[in-house]
Amino acid sequence: MVYCRANGTMRALRLISAAGSEFESDRTVDGVLEKGLWWAERIFGLTSCAILLLDEDAGVLRMFKSRGYRPSDAVRLCLRPGEGIEGRALSERATLQCAVLEGVRVGVPLVTDDGAVGVLAADLARTDALTAEELDLLGLFAVNVSASLHNARLVERASADAARLQTRARDLAALNEIGMRIATFTDLDSLIDGAMGLARQTLFFRSCALLLWEGEELIVRGHYGFGEGVGTGLRIPRGKGVAWRCLEQGEAILVPDVSADPDHVAGLSDARCEMAAPIHGPKGVVGVIMAESPKSHAFNPTSLELFATFAHQVASAIENARLHETNRKTFYQTIRALAQALEMRDSYTHGHSERVRTYATEIARLMELSPRDIEILEQAALLHDIGKIGVRDSVLLKTASLNDEERAIIERHPVIGDSILHPVGFLREALESVLHHHEHWDGNGYPSGQKGEEIPLVARIIAVADAYDAMTSDRPYRQAMDSAVAVNEIRNGSGHHFDPAVVRAFLATIGVRLEMDCLAHRMAVPALG
Repeated sequence: MVYCRANGTMRALRLISAAGSEFESDRTVDGVLEKGLWWAERIFGLTSCAILLLDEDAGVLRMFKSRGYRPSDAVRLCLRPGEGIEGRALSERATLQCAVLEGVRVGVPLVTDDGAVGVLAADLARTDALTAEELDLLGLFAVNVSASLHNARLVERASADAARLQTRARDLAALNEIGMRIATFTDLDSLIDGAMGLARQTLFFRSCALLLWEGEELIVRGHYGFGEGVGTGLRIPRGKGVAWRCLEQGEAILVPDVSADPDHVAGLSDARCEMAAPIHGPKGVVGVIMAESPKSHAFNPTSLELFATFAHQVASAIENARLHETNRKTFYQTIRALAQALEMRDSYTHGHSERVRTYATEIARLMELSPRDIEILEQAALLHDIGKIGVRDSVLLKTASLNDEERAIIERHPVIGDSILHPVGFLREALESVLHHHEHWDGNGYPSGQKGEEIPLVARIIAVADAYDAMTSDRPYRQAMDSAVAVNEIRNGSGHHFDPAVVRAFLATIGVRLEMDCLAHRMAVPALG
């Protein structure tokens, strides 16, 4: 040994102490092992040395770091405890030596609070065996390496735990955000689009698809990130693919490497890893959400748990959306029944509310109202004349002109309608348009004399649709106008009776269609003479 023999034991002890201080400054396993070999080579004059660590899962010692060994030695130094000088040193927790062709081989156990975790293996080019003092110095050096290795492992474990906690906190925050955002969707198509967007933006899946079960097929209702062969409406027959296996088993499935799974149906040409989670409804599984990655083993059990929770949130939102749609249909049936109850009093207005709803909806879509505002408009259009229930027949069905008193009674129908509907909570947003659909742009309407943009936009749209249908329908006191005349009346009322923007939208939709119909009719009539 270089320093032990030439410079004495005290010099070796000082160097071992210096090496220990340097080990302590490093908080990584890789750094401690690298420095340990560098110092061992210089303090003890080794021709080659290596640190072998115990792989507890495999139950073998494996070479983690080496100096002076050939690559092939890594195979030789893969030992079970008790095999070779190194395996015996680990099992016996003792520094052992033996003679080899090149000199002397030594195995020094690395022992921590966790037990024997590895071995310092070394070769020295000498013919005589190491003395007891030299073996003790090697053991002391190994103690320093072991202590620093133990501390570095603790630091790395703490860092890994902190990273896992941070990831878990991020995942929980993402799921919380998803839960809040996904609950805002009330129709199925918007919900599915929103769920796919959240999977991309919040969960960072490269490709994801949502499939719903219909009969003997799973149908893709939403997707992103797949190849051209996957699109909305794609049908997957029963029994084909991981999706069907997930649906039939009713539990989330992780396929670490799809090349080894015969059920995999390729979505991405380079897909290597796949997850599937069931969408549970009140009566069982109703669909599946799929995610794929181009990297095998990209997803792990933690990813699957997160994905299954996401699927559960989607399932709850789908059920809410379906309940909302059921309630909406029931709600509109009720509204139509109310409107029909009114129109049964007057055969001349039969179908008036439904036609007003149709015209108003066309105008609203051209004006790019939001889906929610269009829904409110449809409610208000169907119920805009509900207040006429409170108008006596002698006034409502009068065939002659109304006197001032009778006109005042008729002009109260928006207020009566507001009073009738006010207790109905789900109609609150439609009430203001029921109340104000007879206001005029110039302020000369009723019941409040509102003008311009003081009048709710929905009410301004209904005013145009209502006026057009009233003019083109038979009434007790007059016959229906020709459509072209009625369109011209609407045009002339722009800026006075009606909102100019609404009139433009009316003319661009219903007006244009009527002009095209008239042109087609004229072309169809053969010329006379």
